[in-house]
Amino acid sequence: AEELAAWNATMPPGPTFPVPAADLTDLRYRLVLGPEAAPGTEVGRVHFYSGSTELGAQPVVQR
Repeated sequence: AEELAAWNATMPPGPTFPVPAADLTDLRYRLVLGPEAAPGTEVGRVHFYSGSTELGAQPVVQR
């Protein structure tokens, strides 16, 4: 949340990604942002991973 706030962006609520309990220690994310845009416009995505497997991605929008 702090990283998104620094870029004046937010991630709207979205789906959940089920993760086996054994994989909880290997969770990570990658924030990919483009240039600043008009409020409400998608400016990037957050990709969620368990190890090397991508679980899914969520859009990031300009605030």
